[in-house]
Amino acid sequence: MQRTRDDLEKKLHDSNTTPMFFPLEFLKAITCDFSTESVLGEGGFGVVYKGVLRSGKVIAVKKLFEIRLKEDTFQNEVRYLMGIKHQKIVQFLGYCAESSWEAIEQPSGSGKFIFGELPKRLLCFEYVCNKSLDNHISDESSGLEWNMRYEIIKGICNGLHFLHEECHMVHLDLKPENILMDSTMIPKIADFGLSRIFGEQQTRIVTDNRAGTCGYMAPEYLIRGVVSNKADIFSLGVILIEIITGDRDYPYFHHDRSQRDATTFQQFTEKVLENWRNRFTSTPKYTKEKYAHQVKQCVTIALKCVDPSMEKRPTAKHIIQVFNVADQMETHEELPSVVQCVDKLLALNTTGSKDLTPMSATEEMLIIKAATGKQVDEAKSEGLLPMPTIEPSTIRQSYQEGVKACNERQSATETESETIQPLIQIIDYGAGPGIITCIDANQTEPLIMTGDTRGCVKIWNYDTESQASYGIASVKFIARKRWLVAVSDDCVVHIYKYEKELEKVTTFKAHDCDNPRISLDVHPTQPYVLSGCFGQIKLWDWNQDWNCIQTFEEHSDDIRELKFNLEDTNSFASASYDDTVKVWSLDSLKSKYTLSGHLGTVYCLDFFTRDGQQYLISGSFDGTAKIWDLHKKECVHTLEHECHVYPVFAHPSLPVLITATSNGAVRVWSSTNFR
Repeated sequence: MQRTRDDLEKKLHDSNTTPMFFPLEFLKAITCDFSTESVLGEGGFGVVYKGVLRSGKVIAVKKLFEIRLKEDTFQNEVRYLMGIKHQKIVQFLGYCAESSWEAIEQPSGSGKFIFGELPKRLLCFEYVCNKSLDNHISDESSGLEWNMRYEIIKGICNGLHFLHEECHMVHLDLKPENILMDSTMIPKIADFGLSRIFGEQQTRIVTDNRAGTCGYMAPEYLIRGVVSNKADIFSLGVILIEIITGDRDYPYFHHDRSQRDATTFQQFTEKVLENWRNRFTSTPKYTKEKYAHQVKQCVTIALKCVDPSMEKRPTAKHIIQVFNVADQMETHEELPSVVQCVDKLLALNTTGSKDLTPMSATEEMLIIKAATGKQVDEAKSEGLLPMPTIEPSTIRQSYQEGVKACNERQSATETESETIQPLIQIIDYGAGPGIITCIDANQTEPLIMTGDTRGCVKIWNYDTESQASYGIASVKFIARKRWLVAVSDDCVVHIYKYEKELEKVTTFKAHDCDNPRISLDVHPTQPYVLSGCFGQIKLWDWNQDWNCIQTFEEHSDDIRELKFNLEDTNSFASASYDDTVKVWSLDSLKSKYTLSGHLGTVYCLDFFTRDGQQYLISGSFDGTAKIWDLHKKECVHTLEHECHVYPVFAHPSLPVLITATSNGAVRVWSSTNFR
């Protein structure tokens, strides 16, 4: 026995050793025969004891309750656990499966005993010294700082993603007590795999009978016994709310998914944000804004996780992608400023003579080249912020990463892929720095109009490669009137007639606010223009002297894009910072329906037709473009990207969708098979 113990202790000191079988006598020895003094805790499946080796190293020994189990089932599932190793998962060290003969009082209280063979099953794990997460949870005013909570949230999500995607395992009892914290406050998920060992039905009975656990259980699992990864996602949502706020209270979901829900969720989010902002008072401004954005994003994710409808909950993979995209953007925003960027427009030949399943964008589409454009006229707005600039090394790195990502070919069957070469490169190198923020193309003349961060609008003639500019922000052509409509960041709309020179038609204040994020769209046939600012959308009629004839107010945050439906010209859609797309009728103040599923700001959208059916594509901060079936009112496909998706376009005649991302990559997809 002495030699066996020495060998086992030696193996336990090797971090690379594989999980092993432990004799019952060895486990008795290191736990003082499972003494009361050695108890670390107790759960629904057993008691956890502290096992102390002679070297002082500690392991956790979980002695499972004597629930009837088939021996082969136990052995098979334990073997499965042996292959699991991850930084955010408590490390499985080994197991014990032995039997012993004991006197059993039968029946209980009779004073009569019989001898029976009782199976002893134990699981051994690494000892995590800093107690469980529930010991570290507090409200916003005290306890852990936000940056620590944020890292804990991301760590839990990473561990859960590993269990779901790599191990194909549902935890079914995820809660703060089962998340252990190490000495550096790295979270580690514990008690995983017990649902496999004991079976899902037995697990539900055990967890259902435990005080406090029901609050973390998904309704479909608690009521109907439905088991899926989404049950863990519900538990994750409750845990996130608890980490952020200190308790697990969250707004009630109504069955009709009415506007009340959106308002209630917005109020809940704002209350949490206000509490955290009070704590951020001594934090530097940039860090304060970054933290506030993270808080809002985490609350948004948590509320989506606790949606009673399991289909509407995100996956752990999707949540991690959102965090990665957000962190990547924060890194870019902190870059120093030394060099100016180049404005460039590409007019692309998308005429196809065959069924087109293009591969992604090529290096030729992304190449940066210095040239001089012909400038006709320019006038700038006063008081606009200078453009943020980027290190040359960063430009090159982003360019190379974009080219590499965009040149990964999409698999296709019996279709041809072609490189799309630029017809024209319109490059303005001498006009000073400015990032293009909006663009519109005239459908009847060779004109392209852009707005940039300097407050300049430029009208390019791509036949003559000439331009005209003046100080304004968001822009649209009204081709049938030979007008352009533009709105500055003080929410003033300017209408100009464009001929050889610009001729002012009228000016009016569209919204009672000042906001640099303003959206416009022009009706294809009626004398209407839509404008969106904050959560308000207005419909303007130029035949009625530019009077506002309708106001739509349902979004709880800024409007990012408005788009009329060319197939159903009595309707339009709006994309918003509240992570939703809403579809409206011009005749009603209430939206027809809301498309929810993105985990971040919805930047852009477009309508398209496939097999005679209408669809909508939306691009988001969460790094995805989603395809929505407007008949079913649901997402039918998700196009994954590596960072923010903006903008998206649907080709008016070809089965082609185009998406661009914040790292400069452009992708072309088939709207037939979304590849």
